[in-house]
Amino acid sequence: MDDFPRLLEQIDDVGEKITYRDALVMPTVVFPAGALPTLASGRLTDSPPQITRRMSIGEILAHLSSHGCNNVTEHLDPLGSTDYPVFNGGFGDIYRGSFRDGRSVGLKCPRLYIDSTDDGRRQLKSAAHELYVWSKCNHPNILGLIGVARYRNQLAMVSPWMENGTLRHFLSGQPPVDRYSLCAQIANGVAHMHSQGIVHGDIKSENVLISDDYTPKLTDFGNAALREYTLQFTATTSRPGMSLRWVAPEILEGSTGFTTEGDVYALGMTFLEVFTGSVPYAGINDFAIYSKIICGVYPGRPKQHMPFRHKQADPLWSLLLSCWAYNPQNRPTANQVRDKSHNSISTIIISMSLQPSLSFLRIGDPTAPHALELYLGQLYTSSPSFRHSPNRVDFTCPFSAKIFFKAIDPILKPAFTIGNYKGKVKLILRLQPQPWQVQVQVQVILVIEAALAVGRVAPEHFYTYVTRLFENQEQFFDIPVSNLTPIQIREKLVSLAPEGVDKAAVSELLKHKTTPNGGVAVTDDLKYNVKLGRQNGIHVTPSAVWDGLFMSDVSSSWAQEEWSKFLQAKVTV
Repeated sequence: MDDFPRLLEQIDDVGEKITYRDALVMPTVVFPAGALPTLASGRLTDSPPQITRRMSIGEILAHLSSHGCNNVTEHLDPLGSTDYPVFNGGFGDIYRGSFRDGRSVGLKCPRLYIDSTDDGRRQLKSAAHELYVWSKCNHPNILGLIGVARYRNQLAMVSPWMENGTLRHFLSGQPPVDRYSLCAQIANGVAHMHSQGIVHGDIKSENVLISDDYTPKLTDFGNAALREYTLQFTATTSRPGMSLRWVAPEILEGSTGFTTEGDVYALGMTFLEVFTGSVPYAGINDFAIYSKIICGVYPGRPKQHMPFRHKQADPLWSLLLSCWAYNPQNRPTANQVRDKSHNSISTIIISMSLQPSLSFLRIGDPTAPHALELYLGQLYTSSPSFRHSPNRVDFTCPFSAKIFFKAIDPILKPAFTIGNYKGKVKLILRLQPQPWQVQVQVQVILVIEAALAVGRVAPEHFYTYVTRLFENQEQFFDIPVSNLTPIQIREKLVSLAPEGVDKAAVSELLKHKTTPNGGVAVTDDLKYNVKLGRQNGIHVTPSAVWDGLFMSDVSSSWAQEEWSKFLQAKVTV
């Protein structure tokens, strides 16, 4: 994939007129999706060594497949898609489809008619460029690219289906969600793109989708640009398309193209949408908006949604004003917006209490004035080398085990129960599965449910059981359990319960309810942990929260010296 830019340049050699139907006679291809099988060897591997001007689109894509592409056409259920587009626009149409295994997917079909004109070559190049940029984005707050397939004689970009639709549509239903957390997660996705050298170019609520668990995911990379390879395309002009209400003044004036500073400006406008549920400059016509943007006149503070002297609204509004600074050099970076969303805005809601069924997750005096919360669970990584690693399984996360054996057991537990901080700080363990790791989700759920079941049956033995889970984590890596049924995995987990635990009672709690999709007796406790982590913007583990605020500097490698300095700065002994 690293030589993709060079291949895109070769598309300029396409010369003779080709109909789109003819272009699809060859198998279509898809960029690597990680979990799907690669294309079988055969016709695609026989593609010519260079792209020539006589190739059809199918042949061009076949050539690209030799550079590490896959094909998901055979995974599509031909009877499982909508007859008509669920959304359409100038770029093309979006259908709802499904895989043969029942998973719903979105199918984005760009309108292409390739001929020897500049516009024709630009359309093909634009579609290929969008796919290339999209394939480089692997993050929980960015919509994942599954691949590309031939669909009804069209080229389709395939992604997971988001049932809640766009952020704008989602907000129109007045959902009971934490909007500060939504902002923080969107900023998290933008910061990741910028760290990869990618400028989005069209950030707004219509280009953010909402998953089933209310996770916002950036999408639509048609205007995206790479630092090392910048392309700007539309179907009719060499200038990129603009979304007026979100565009920065320097871009509107034409003095620059899309930039990270322009993304931050648009991010601020998107934050405003999150709280008002309306587009920026609502009720004002485009001509008047153009004048306001050029003159640096920005939307007024929506007092109904962001009241004055509010501990979260005030810092948020200050952040928005900094995002809209007329001089792009005076705007914060996406990383700074993300960090301020977590810290200054207090996205992490104070959540030091525990429901009664989870009281065993607390270490120390429950009345202690300070709380340290440690989220333990899976490791998230965007590195392809980790995609099939056991590191992602819940209690087998090596970094959660590291902080447990290096800090929790020898330092924090003694300090909060018998040491200088007894009665002053309580430690709360949060069991945090990461929903985006789909392929290991079964093990994740089973391990956490077992820990919750032991805690409910014998809370005094919960800590010992967690210790055993970490000590025996290799038994529950993905490969050792790959040939085991869920029942067999549960039996292994129950066998680790220490002496004094009623194992029969634990097993009973882990039996499925008779109602369909009812889960087991501790499923509601699992959901509580998932919802809490999602609401509080926790995306990686281990993560630390002190008195309700996310502590980005806490590390799993901290030893006695680092923890002593941290606690001395936070607590008066």
